[in-house]
Amino acid sequence: MTKRKITRLSRGEVRLIALPFVVIGALIVLTPLTVSRLATADTTSSTNISSIINPVISLITSGPSVNLVVTPSQNGSQTTASDVVRVSTNDSSGYNLSLQTTTAQNALASGANLISAPASGTLAPLAVNTWGYRIDGYDSFGAGPTTDLGSSLTLSSLAYRPVPPLNSADIIAYTSGTASQRPTTVWYGVVVDYNKPSGNYINSVLYTAAPN
Repeated sequence: MTKRKITRLSRGEVRLIALPFVVIGALIVLTPLTVSRLATADTTSSTNISSIINPVISLITSGPSVNLVVTPSQNGSQTTASDVVRVSTNDSSGYNLSLQTTTAQNALASGANLISAPASGTLAPLAVNTWGYRIDGYDSFGAGPTTDLGSSLTLSSLAYRPVPPLNSADIIAYTSGTASQRPTTVWYGVVVDYNKPSGNYINSVLYTAAPN
């Protein structure tokens, strides 16, 4: 922009002189201020869910009693009968099944009269006036088969062991894994002659199924 100035000269002329007129200004432009939103990283946390399944084990027998009814003879008569023990467990390590009498006495008793068990460690056919047990196909018993002899004058040649007294149990079965109603057939036998008084000769056996 220019500003006009009138100047009188000495000769009476009037002259219009254009003088520069400068307006100095500042142009201020307002722009929106943009605030950047910083990305927030996700955070995570994990939780383990654990279900602990406890091992359980159960045992049933075909009892509650095994009856060995025998009619004595001069040289001895033998009777056998069985008890089936069934074990179930969810224990992946398996179980062992043991057998013993419930007391320190392992003879069959009728008052003061006894039918003795064979000597400890014996594995042999039953002698006269003794009783014992066997399990077909297990350990050193042999395959058998054992059968219910009734009251037989013919003595079995199959091997029997004494039922051990309390706290001296025999292991009579075992597994290395789970089981469902797994049977163990325990045969009991008795041989008696005329020398043994009549009566009801009794003892009680204890089966124990325990995890390995």
